[in-house]
Amino acid sequence: MRWRVRLLGMILLVLLVIPVQGALSLSFQREILALYKSSEGQTERENEIFFYLSRPLKQMGFTVRYWDIDKGVPDSRSLDRVRAVISWYRGAAMSHPEQYLEFLESAMDREVKVLVFDNFGAYQDRDSKKYMEPSRLNPTLARLGIMYFGDWTQDAAVMSIVTIDSRMVEYQGTQDLQNSAFFYRFLQHDRNLKVYLSIRRTDRNYDPSPVIVTNRNGGFALSRYIYRQESGKVKLLLNVEEFLKESLFPRAEQERIALLSESSDTVTAKTLEYTKTLLRRAKLPFQVIDKEQLSLLVPGDLRPFSAVGLILKGDSDLDPKVLEDFLDQGGGVVSLVGGDFQKLASVLGQTRGRGRPTAKTGYRFKEGFLLGEGLPLEGTTFQWLPGSGSPATDAEILAYSHKESHPLLWTVARGDGRVLSWNWNGFLTGDFQGFILESFLYVRPVGIAATAGLGIMFVDDWPIPMFNVVKAPLSVKDTEFYTRQFWPDMKAFFSRRGIPYISYLVFNYNANTEPPFGSGEFFVAENQATVKIAREILESGQELGLHGYNHISLTENKTKVNVAVWPSQQAMEQSLEAARKEWIGLFGEHSLPYAYIAPNNIISEKGIAAVHNAFPSIKVMSFLRSGMGEETRTDFGPHPRFRDVYLIPRTSSGYPFTPAVRQLTVAAASGAGIWAHFIHADDIFDPHRSQGMSWEQLKDEFGSMVDFVNKHYPWIRFVSLREAHETLRRHDDIGMEYRWLDGERLEIRSTSPGLPLRIRMNGYQLRHSDGAKILYRYSKMPAIVLEMEGTLATLEFSKR
Repeated sequence: MRWRVRLLGMILLVLLVIPVQGALSLSFQREILALYKSSEGQTERENEIFFYLSRPLKQMGFTVRYWDIDKGVPDSRSLDRVRAVISWYRGAAMSHPEQYLEFLESAMDREVKVLVFDNFGAYQDRDSKKYMEPSRLNPTLARLGIMYFGDWTQDAAVMSIVTIDSRMVEYQGTQDLQNSAFFYRFLQHDRNLKVYLSIRRTDRNYDPSPVIVTNRNGGFALSRYIYRQESGKVKLLLNVEEFLKESLFPRAEQERIALLSESSDTVTAKTLEYTKTLLRRAKLPFQVIDKEQLSLLVPGDLRPFSAVGLILKGDSDLDPKVLEDFLDQGGGVVSLVGGDFQKLASVLGQTRGRGRPTAKTGYRFKEGFLLGEGLPLEGTTFQWLPGSGSPATDAEILAYSHKESHPLLWTVARGDGRVLSWNWNGFLTGDFQGFILESFLYVRPVGIAATAGLGIMFVDDWPIPMFNVVKAPLSVKDTEFYTRQFWPDMKAFFSRRGIPYISYLVFNYNANTEPPFGSGEFFVAENQATVKIAREILESGQELGLHGYNHISLTENKTKVNVAVWPSQQAMEQSLEAARKEWIGLFGEHSLPYAYIAPNNIISEKGIAAVHNAFPSIKVMSFLRSGMGEETRTDFGPHPRFRDVYLIPRTSSGYPFTPAVRQLTVAAASGAGIWAHFIHADDIFDPHRSQGMSWEQLKDEFGSMVDFVNKHYPWIRFVSLREAHETLRRHDDIGMEYRWLDGERLEIRSTSPGLPLRIRMNGYQLRHSDGAKILYRYSKMPAIVLEMEGTLATLEFSKR
């Protein structure tokens, strides 16, 4: 049984695994719970933790509370204020070892780290003298990334060192197998295991045994390789300070973002919401650290992350040294909200704020920050509020307000890292959310994000009831304009550019919200043009969706644009049932619509339920992605209640290529990589939507818009809505990992091929790619769009 006792003379460490969705919460308490055994002659001041670990732990910012495990396991509720549990036992036995294992597992479940030095201490039941079965111990060891297979020996003649990191394991002396003479066979269970020392048994034909390791979930160090005694003195072979640092603050090897956030008002809450949805779609793991935890952070706590986002309006008791340490390690920091920073001002590349800021107007982005082929960006009307600070003298300003030339965005180098500071509250609306993702790519030496690369074209209110009347500003009847100009022109436009489209018909423009729900307007057009165009669309292979029985938004709430409200969900469903019967009669049941958009882009949850009940064929619903009005806004993805319905919101609209539409287009492409644009058939009759332009001018403007997308984002594929839905569903199911093998080699793993990736290189260039093909290489900025050819790709970079 001797091998069982020796097995647990090791260091065990459990660390948090953060999923792509970023749902877990790290423990950032300042207390370390130190366990010892009085039965082994240890006291609160006479134990190895006190001798060797208390000083470096104190220097790291922690306090140590000691606990005699012979008095029983601590109450699990005490773990709420604990950062880590550390034990250093001299023997293998204790009373009630099963309870102790449960305590350690409870700690791990709470994301409290567990470090066990020297002997595990719970290998044997002191009272019954029975050893714990490996079947009970191995599940814990498996969580730590190792598997134990015994095969113990003390014969140094059959041992050899294979892997050694002298910085970690030869601190005050060299590893000497003649002195250590201790071997157990451990199997590497975790592919990401970080090995500092491994030993081969030369008389066996199996892989070297890793005896000092760490990984994202844990680590261990076999006891005889930690220290040895020479001339009555202890000589530490393990660099305990460095090992504690790697254990408590493991270095980031994967792309992972920390979001330090408050949600005290709408600006910070909305900015956090948009940031999280963007990072999820980019397949970038993230962790939210809320304001209440910021005062508990110590230097080193941000090391497990590759970038940090600040969504704060002030210092929030965050120690500047926490950010300084992270930047010294080469990390990137993005501050997304202009605030009143005092202690953090220097780190963020700004002066301390004074006075009350006043509203600013518009924006001017210099070429080089936003994704595109030499793309500056200007807007003259957007109103925003800056923070109280100004850029430091060593900052590079990337954007100003348009009217006042007030600094809006700047960057500064700090340590070996980079800071990007947004000096506004502009992310509140969601219109600029793609700039958030661009910011995180900008502060990394090489930034990477998944993208969809999809373009979707919507034609709302088409075909439309035509009333055979002349309406300003035209001098011909609406029916003549639609059938002889609009429709032939749009078909030619889309055909020439290879753009699929989906049209959404509305059967009536009446204001009926109570039964009976009659029909007739759909048939008013001369020669039944509306019906014929609808049938033509279906027969052409393009898509036809539903806009509604009429153009009244499906909501019981009165809105500025609704001329009437629905009395109940039942009334909504009755109107939709009438529309369903009309559809089947005109086009056949086989062609029932696949998609729905809400009139005025406004709908309630009851309205969504009504559509879902009346039209089971509808699998896609579309509203808006951003904005500040009364319209319904959603993210891309399944509806939270009706999981068979996928939401594909629209990102921009209209024919005129205004500065606002240009900005929305850039934000859509650089964010989720989905440009979902809609136009109306009757925009020519609306002075606001047409901006007083003629039909020829509107066509030209629309052409310029599509040309802009093709120039700056040629990797965006225009697809049908059905293909977009299928593609996004498939992308949602793909798991991704971005792992740095070293400073210049990036390994990308996915569960399925075909996902496009955006790469931004800041001071680097792509030297070689294996497993990913280049879709587009930008000529005027250091950016590339790739596509995974299989499930594994390796990219090699070099400094410019």
